[in-house]
Amino acid sequence: ELDTAMNDIRESLFESPEERIEFYESQLADAEGSEREELLANLRELYDEVGNSERSQEVAMELYNLNPGLENTRAVAEIYLSDGNYEQALKYLVEAVEKAETDDARHELMLQTSEAYQQTEQYEQAREYARKAININENSGNAYLRIASIYANTIRSCVDGSKLEREDRAVYWLVIDYLE
Repeated sequence: ELDTAMNDIRESLFESPEERIEFYESQLADAEGSEREELLANLRELYDEVGNSERSQEVAMELYNLNPGLENTRAVAEIYLSDGNYEQALKYLVEAVEKAETDDARHELMLQTSEAYQQTEQYEQAREYARKAININENSGNAYLRIASIYANTIRSCVDGSKLEREDRAVYWLVIDYLE
């Protein structure tokens, strides 16, 4: 209770996120273990708040190196996703799927992983993760939409700008089935 009260008082002393950042950074040098982890987590949030994505990435990686748990693994994946670096994000997304403890978390991560694979044009893996998401929740509309999107993108990459023949268009029936 005393720690909570002291934290509340300390937080009320700061007028801006920059002041909090300065304070947490000064505390970081002497911090170890869970205290260091907590300070780094607070710093990552504050860096995001002030738009310092470069420093936020550095802190997220340091947190991951200290504790590669689900939350930190997912945070690193999110950083790479927000930068559009899907190849790097995939490494952490796949790891996060393995660490997820609930079906809801696994489902959400599988959809993100599927989308990242689709962005890198690895359509088989994208479909595999979307189907795994369906296995967790067969009523997940987002998973069926993801598979429809994967097949639609696959068609475009297969014909590579040339005219679709009648047989090629039959794949769109499958897309429509998934959309329905």
